[in-house]
Amino acid sequence: MQRHPAETPSSYYYYYNRAAQAESRTAAAQEPARVDRSSCGSSWARDSGANKATVAPNTWTATRWSSAADAPAAPPSVDASAFMTQVGKQAAAAPPPMRPPSSNKPTTAPAAKATAGPPPLLPAPRSHLRDRHLLVLDMDETLLHASVTPTSSFDQRFRVRMDGGQCIDVYVKFRPHVEEFLAACSRHFEVAVFTASIGPYANQVLDHLDPHGEYVHHRLYREHCTEIDGSYVKDLSRLGRPIHRVAIVDNSPTAYAMHPQNAIPITSWFDDQTDRELRDLIPSIERLARLPEVYDHLERHHGPNSPLKATAGRSPFSRR
Repeated sequence: MQRHPAETPSSYYYYYNRAAQAESRTAAAQEPARVDRSSCGSSWARDSGANKATVAPNTWTATRWSSAADAPAAPPSVDASAFMTQVGKQAAAAPPPMRPPSSNKPTTAPAAKATAGPPPLLPAPRSHLRDRHLLVLDMDETLLHASVTPTSSFDQRFRVRMDGGQCIDVYVKFRPHVEEFLAACSRHFEVAVFTASIGPYANQVLDHLDPHGEYVHHRLYREHCTEIDGSYVKDLSRLGRPIHRVAIVDNSPTAYAMHPQNAIPITSWFDDQTDRELRDLIPSIERLARLPEVYDHLERHHGPNSPLKATAGRSPFSRR
């Protein structure tokens, strides 16, 4: 291939007159720099073909994308675009960073939503119940006693289908004065039965006790409890009612351990037909219904056996 006259010193003298050697010598002195620049350009042109990946300008590109397994073999501008698109998708999926409110602007609504808890367990109260306190009633050992073993005396037998399809017979004995107590509660309170038992069993029992839905306005089951250290706890703050207007009647201190100041304790009942606790509670709950808050009355009602004193300074879930 014929070279350009400027590529070698010998070809330079071939094309110029000897009479101008002084000027040629000066030009020749400058020619190596032109040759070097041309050689660098030619070398880059040759290397940018088969060995383009080893050229310094492309080394950064290869290293930059070598850690991305899905980066295509494409010019740097395309790779950068794909990278930014992926970053944009990740940023859209992630929640925006929380910024502190400025001194002259109120806190925005999205910040308030970030701290919102789960929806309440109960729907809004019906119109005729809006001004009433909520009275939460436990079921087993408070209103009745149930057993899967046949007994000599029982009030009702229920066949309960379990989640696995198995059917079992449950024998139920109702606590004395239970219907009188439920009727009194429904006259003065919004009533919810909250049990740690399963729904298929609880519904059959409550359908028998309250077939027309006159006494019990809401039903809550085991899945509505809060499980703590294997115990089912009834979190009254999740019911959707002002906590100072909620009271619970329960035989188990563990069940109301999160809100002992809202509790009306009652002894566990199994088969004593002379028991009168439900009847004896009626005057007390009637007084409670007339007060704006439940706390003052419940403290007087508890006396020295107040759940507040019983649980003071210790966790109700501590193992002993």
